[in-house]
Amino acid sequence: MKEKLLQQIKDLEEIKKTLEPNCRQFCADESIPVKDRWEVFEKAPYKKHLCYGGPPNAKDVGLDNEISPYDDWYLDRHQTFDVVERISGWEVDGSYSPDVIDKFKNHYMLQYLGSWEYDW
Repeated sequence: MKEKLLQQIKDLEEIKKTLEPNCRQFCADESIPVKDRWEVFEKAPYKKHLCYGGPPNAKDVGLDNEISPYDDWYLDRHQTFDVVERISGWEVDGSYSPDVIDKFKNHYMLQYLGSWEYDW
């Protein structure tokens, strides 16, 4: 049993070597529709996490006013912003227009960033 598990771990590491860069490249390819890239990004493993992150520039995602994670998203200091979870919630509750949501998606897919910790 031990040998089988060790082999599976080794196989998984080999898959990771190609899966991560392939997912990263696909998600960053802006010639592919956001919808298609997002389907991969949602399920893609090994996305980056930033220990000290913040929101994108408001103008980059089509907003007129600066984004305040605390006031706009009720994100407390040192709380983790999970990109897929948060954006999926916005799609359900209509927090932002579909165009703005697509810009947020694109912003995070280009960086292959799955989460960040809010610090101010």
